[in-house]
Amino acid sequence: SLHSEEPIAVASLRYSECSDNPIYELPPPDIESTGEKDTAAHGEQVEASVGEFQSKTSLGEIHLELPEVEEPFSEPAKGTGEGGSSSKAEGNSSKAEGKCSKDLTVSSEAKSSIRLAGHNFPLGLARCLACAHIIASNLYARGVALPAFCAWGFSWVSWFFMVSGFVLFSRHLQNAAEESAVEFVLRHCGKIYPLYAVSLVLSFAIQMGLGKMEASAAALIAESLLFQAWWPFWPETAPQGHCWFLSCLVFYWLLFKPLTRFLQSLSLLRTSAAIAFIIFIPWMLVFVPSLAQKPLDWYVEHWSRQDTGESFAVAILKFSPICYFHVFVLGMLLAQLRLFLDAKATAGYNCHRNPWSIGLQFLAPLAYLFLLLFFSTSGEASSALGYQLSARLSVLLPFHAMLLLGLAGLPSLPLPLFAAAFDKLHFLEDYTFAAYIFQSICYEFWPQVQPSLPLFLLFVSAIAVLMTQFSQPLQKLWCQHLKSRLLVPVLLAALLGACSFCPQPKARLPELPAEWRFDSRALDLRLKLGAEGNVITPSLTVRRFDIVVAACRQKNEMTSRIGSYHGVPATIVEHTQHSELLIGRVPLEGAAWGSWPTTGVNPLSSARLQPWSGLRKASWLWEPCVKETWQAENRTLIRHIVIGPERPEVVFQNGSLTVIFQAPPPGSLSCQKQLHLASDVEATEPAKGVLAYGLNDGSADKVFDGVPFVSNEALRLQQPVPQAILAVEVNGRTKQLHSTSFHPLSRMLEENPSLSIKGSGQAVLVNDTEATPNFPWPHFLALLQLKDSSTGHFKYHAFRFMAMAPFSILQLSAELPLSRAEAAQGVMPFALASGLALWNRTVVISYGAGDRDARALILTLDRMDEMFECST
Repeated sequence: SLHSEEPIAVASLRYSECSDNPIYELPPPDIESTGEKDTAAHGEQVEASVGEFQSKTSLGEIHLELPEVEEPFSEPAKGTGEGGSSSKAEGNSSKAEGKCSKDLTVSSEAKSSIRLAGHNFPLGLARCLACAHIIASNLYARGVALPAFCAWGFSWVSWFFMVSGFVLFSRHLQNAAEESAVEFVLRHCGKIYPLYAVSLVLSFAIQMGLGKMEASAAALIAESLLFQAWWPFWPETAPQGHCWFLSCLVFYWLLFKPLTRFLQSLSLLRTSAAIAFIIFIPWMLVFVPSLAQKPLDWYVEHWSRQDTGESFAVAILKFSPICYFHVFVLGMLLAQLRLFLDAKATAGYNCHRNPWSIGLQFLAPLAYLFLLLFFSTSGEASSALGYQLSARLSVLLPFHAMLLLGLAGLPSLPLPLFAAAFDKLHFLEDYTFAAYIFQSICYEFWPQVQPSLPLFLLFVSAIAVLMTQFSQPLQKLWCQHLKSRLLVPVLLAALLGACSFCPQPKARLPELPAEWRFDSRALDLRLKLGAEGNVITPSLTVRRFDIVVAACRQKNEMTSRIGSYHGVPATIVEHTQHSELLIGRVPLEGAAWGSWPTTGVNPLSSARLQPWSGLRKASWLWEPCVKETWQAENRTLIRHIVIGPERPEVVFQNGSLTVIFQAPPPGSLSCQKQLHLASDVEATEPAKGVLAYGLNDGSADKVFDGVPFVSNEALRLQQPVPQAILAVEVNGRTKQLHSTSFHPLSRMLEENPSLSIKGSGQAVLVNDTEATPNFPWPHFLALLQLKDSSTGHFKYHAFRFMAMAPFSILQLSAELPLSRAEAAQGVMPFALASGLALWNRTVVISYGAGDRDARALILTLDRMDEMFECST
């Protein structure tokens, strides 16, 4: 209480619904202490906001406005409990303020320009900066090329827990409201839930519309009820997964009232000891693995998995409210410590020449400086500290606490200059929450995969202002309907849970039509090969009784982390492609195959491909092939990693099945693929062990490529440019047999230096005079790939070569009309021909469209022959 010439009545406090605006109720007057004062004004209720009340009753500002008072402050009632409670700290602060007020020597005009820290905290700009860093971190995690500094944004989430505990307990210590724990939770949920519900509905609708919804009905229900953080895997797939921290806050608010009763009884010594213990807790993530002699980043292989006990434990450490409870409690302890320090800082010192005040000037700037240096220079050391978990829980707590206390200041001292500058932009606090929860929605609407960070932040800020204004009527409705509002989360949970069972598009990118007919003798269609996942580049071969089908299944992953490149701190973005081969057999129905171009009935509809698990390899065969690109302008290393075989081609030789496929050769730095072969393969027994050999001629640096074909039961390889015929043994050894040239291809390369030409698929023997009038003699039919490196454009032609030595190229067809598709948004559409089959005058050219669609161009043999009419 403030003691001047007349005592001031102490107000009791309660809170209005959905607001921090308190209602102060003045008690009846004490006749003995007020004398003949007019009592008409006593008992009046004065309703004002916290900011307005503090501006009118702040101890420091009243001293600046009133004439100097000679009478010192009287000592308030002492608190109870060992060491004194927070009321004791406030009493000491009041005595010190009295002494400080008595010693003032500055003029009243100078004093009027000084704002004491009080209990209004200028955290708006700090919240805004932290939110911007979190948004940058989420972009970084999506693979956007950003500096390594941006990767640390996730560490600010724990700072928001600390801020919540600090602000709430500071208000409680100032004036405790009479409300239950449930009322306290409902009041604070009223500030966040309306806007959060809007973002959740929008995000759900967008992800369903784009075919990206992965969350289960249970996860959606939990997210609607702000319960998602209690099951560790729900935030990974939830539409608003980054809002998991709200689930933690609700839990902390529920425990806030019981915590206040315990923490208020702590002395300065016990408060300091509790703070030190809490700051030590996250370092257990560093010490325990070290003592167990395990790598500090042990969690990396379990980070995004859900199939092991370790991955479950990692997910708990990432999201569980229990794991961040200590950070919220630390914020409360800092509020308690602030009052103890305030009492010591004002004891015996002049307010405006106080060493405590000087020290506070450097606290927040130093905290920002330390964090900036740590984020910018940590490099590989961050991985050594297991930063993704330890910083999250959080090893950075001392710096976060310095920043919070430096911006808050001590109540009886002037606000630090750094904090005063921040106070001018405190209004940004109103939009920080909206910016955070709508960031993922903004990314979905952004037209580029790699957004510019400044432009994206500007876009998010505009959306935040718009949605904040939009949500204000919703918050008023929420506060006006005290009982019916409790049904909103339940109804939202029921709605999203039910809608999760609705069908959604399977792909974000535009789909090619399932079937496209050119004329009565040619069509293009999607192959259904009976295998899950991304199955591409199919290859077919036909013999008398069956059809053998092989294909490649790919899985692409993207990760980003902080590291270094030649000693330079860098952002490392890794794009990893995992490939495995699939194989299967389908009974041949000759009539169905022969009528396929005209009827469109797929004779492969019963195909069921299985992983070729019996493919054995030398120790080096499936080693990751890494191709690196360094972007010096933003210190980003883009690393493309290829693991596993791909693009199989199947042929029959001596009555047995041989599979030729591509894989990086050992020690390859360019990820250039080389052919490998495996003989005596059983398509019906994919688990049967088969050894694969890389094609080689004894030289270590030569990479082989070409079109495999069988002539007189011997395997041969046709290399179109420069044209060469190689004999291939079952152990992969090759020997050149013939060398010729095809002048049209040579001339094409001379006229187009950026053009590269190579064979594709396998060759088939054609011996049908009636169906091939443009070349009525026996010959091999094969495919040719032309790639323009200046544009990245692919196109394919068929070519014919002799059926006997020297197997010279004879004719080149018109361009094949393969359907092209995008592999990713913004990537040029393309197609990759992978196989060629011929039976009963039906030609099947199998290919992959955009690395995501297994398709086939089906033509009659005479329709194929017509494409050679203009051959040169």
